Amino acid sequence: MSHSQSHQASEGSIEPRHQQCCVQAAVYMSNLYHHNLAQLQNAHRHLQATQNEVGNARRQIVTTEQELQRERDTSELLNQQLMELQACHYKLQKEHEMLNQSVKDSKMFADEVAKKAESLMNNCRTRLAGGHTWANRF
Repeated sequence: MSHSQSHQASEGSIEPRHQQCCVQAAVYMSNLYHHNLAQLQNAHRHLQATQNEVGNARRQIVTTEQELQRERDTSELLNQQLMELQACHYKLQKEHEMLNQSVKDSKMFADEVAKKAESLMNNCRTRLAGGHTWANRF
């Protein structure tokens, strides 16, 4: 076998091995591509699901914030009404105290008038009784 024939023979044996290696590499790359594509698709689906959850959470937050604002507004209104009621209650208490004092003063005055009237009645009875006695003497 000449040198050129041996070279061709060795080249001929290399080429099928090279082709086999290239085919294996291509299959490996194809498998790797499909594996990575599947992982990316899973990650994309997971990302979309997470984005949906985030969107739902944001809507819930907005709804909750609106409810909280309504509760704050209601609470503020109730606090204002409570302060007004407390002011009215204080005013009514003062008026009640003044009326109680007026009732006490009126009762004391009525008691004094009653005592004076009783005293006058007693004086009149005494005078009348004395007058009858005096009148009976004549």
